[in-house]
Amino acid sequence: SDDADESSVSVALTGQGVEPDIDVTPGTWDWGDVLTGSSVPTTFRVTNQGTGLLTVTATTLTGADAEDFAVTGGAAPFALAPGDSHFVEVTLTPATGGERAAAIEFVSNDPDENPLGVTLSGFGFGADIAVTPASHDFGGLLVGDSASVVFDVVNEGSSDLAVTATALVGVDASEFSIVAGGGASTLAPGDSLAVVVSFRPASLGAKIAALRVESDDPDESPLDLPLAGTGTPAPTPQIAITPISHDFGDVVADSAQTTHTFQMHNVGDLDLSVAGSSIVGPDATEFAILSGGGALTIAPGDSAAVQVEFAPTSLGAKTATLRTTSDDPDDPALDVGLFGTGVEAPVGGGVVAFEEVVTGSSSGSASVATSTTISAAAGHLYLAAVATKSHRAVTAVAGLGLTWAPVADQCAGRGQTGVGVWKAIGSPTGSGIVTATLESASSNAVITVCRYSGALAADPIGAVVSGNTLGENEICSGGVDSDSYAFDFTTTVDGAVVFGAVAMRTKDHAPGAGFTERVEHSIPDGGNTASVAAMDWNVASPSTIALAGSLSGTVDWAVVGLEIKPGASAALALQAPDSDSLEGDPDPESGESPPVRIEPETFELTRLYPNPFRTLTTVEYVIPRAGDVSVAVYNAQGRLVRRLADGHHATGPRRVRWDARDTSGARVGPGVYFVRITARDEVRTRKVVLRR
Repeated sequence: SDDADESSVSVALTGQGVEPDIDVTPGTWDWGDVLTGSSVPTTFRVTNQGTGLLTVTATTLTGADAEDFAVTGGAAPFALAPGDSHFVEVTLTPATGGERAAAIEFVSNDPDENPLGVTLSGFGFGADIAVTPASHDFGGLLVGDSASVVFDVVNEGSSDLAVTATALVGVDASEFSIVAGGGASTLAPGDSLAVVVSFRPASLGAKIAALRVESDDPDESPLDLPLAGTGTPAPTPQIAITPISHDFGDVVADSAQTTHTFQMHNVGDLDLSVAGSSIVGPDATEFAILSGGGALTIAPGDSAAVQVEFAPTSLGAKTATLRTTSDDPDDPALDVGLFGTGVEAPVGGGVVAFEEVVTGSSSGSASVATSTTISAAAGHLYLAAVATKSHRAVTAVAGLGLTWAPVADQCAGRGQTGVGVWKAIGSPTGSGIVTATLESASSNAVITVCRYSGALAADPIGAVVSGNTLGENEICSGGVDSDSYAFDFTTTVDGAVVFGAVAMRTKDHAPGAGFTERVEHSIPDGGNTASVAAMDWNVASPSTIALAGSLSGTVDWAVVGLEIKPGASAALALQAPDSDSLEGDPDPESGESPPVRIEPETFELTRLYPNPFRTLTTVEYVIPRAGDVSVAVYNAQGRLVRRLADGHHATGPRRVRWDARDTSGARVGPGVYFVRITARDEVRTRKVVLRR
């Protein structure tokens, strides 16, 4: 203002000190002894002794034990005119025993006492229970065994603690017991009580309960202490055999055999004592244990191999059981199913047929040889498959006085194994072993040599496919383990056999649909195990099939597949009979003489073999009078599957083959089918079973 008189008056009033002045009484407060868990209030009077309006904006508790104090009435904000008072209630509730100290601060517009602090103190007294440990897990205990733990119950308060009861509660309380320290007791400050709890599982599985302690602690009664434990079975040996069964497939009776290796595993907790293995069942004499059938001990987690041979002496399906006796309490005699079919040798030359297989192994060597000799047979094809760990290429193969040549060598996707296949055909100097030389020594190596009859002598190998987890013809690094494989394979001629060799290290092998496994051989050595499997599939006409199989787990693997081409007289494969080629003059393609002409008296479906079959079955029948004849295959629902012959037939014996395909050329599924032959007004029908 420009009024000089009034301006000077205003200055004079301000200078007189019109301002608030806070006062709190009492200025300190000691509650003395307060029972823990109980609450005791006290009241503080806040007065404005100044000449201006007092505004209190906050009442705040601070200090080490502030959490035991609380403003329970009259809390800020509030305002006081000069001379007025306001009451603030503060309560002490000691949670535990001992000294308690804090302060209450009054935040206001007092120019020289802001904030104003008031000291607070007190002493908590009374019982205060503490138990260690706060919980306990007994872990695994054998059913019937017991273990104990000691819980220390301590009075951390300032007055006597009355423990009124201890008990076990919870769903499995009966599996636990208080063996000492139970019942009522009184503990002076600082004293302790030992409560011993025992766990004795009566059954298998997880158990839970709680130790409950009841006392006069004001805020921890009852106090529950969690208990846990597990009832476990007593350690035992436990036998497992993989695979649980095996079908050896079709094998020529009295002239060929095939083998399979079973793995005995101890999946239990104690050493497994194997008394021995034997073959029982209706056709036990058609099978034989070649190795691993004696008494032995297998440590937990370890395994042992049993090699079984199927060498049928007669035609037809064969069934037996590989029985292994041990001290496994649940499976003292574990049975594994054995199956196979004895079949006749293929009719006429030019039909490729598996004849024989031998195996061998080596460790830490740059060579590997078969452990037994393989028979010498002029014109037969010999295929040597060699697998190593780690991969070593095969540089040479020798044996039987034959000249051996490489077909394919394929490493696995991580280079941990690989398989090489070599061939030989000609006139052997005599039966003997076959030896493969490696580019350098390998930790372990295995070899199988398969012998086939009926192969084309001049050029027996057709298409070739090889691959690993990366794909076809891939490199030896960067792969990722897998448990199966599948590659498209296209045959080029009628009557071909697709041969597959697989290196799969530590895993068991199962061939894909259509294939018959001829051998599976390994040299078990943990992570350095080397193994190889050989399989084949008779494919009646040129087609694309799946070169496939599965393994018992993920692993680094490699596979080689090749086509075995039949000799010149394979024209006998699936086709309708032709009187010019099957009777009278020799076959124009093969030069093979036809069946001897007879004069039959009755119309007959004489033979259907092999039956059951997997890839190819032969139908033989006799026509007593020339005329129109129909040969057809029907499924179990009576629908036509394939017509094998339909036209004029001359008198005499005839023969056609069915390759398990329908009219469109697609392979049909396993099951029961019927071959029906119709001639004039007569019909003959016979059941045939197609296996997987």
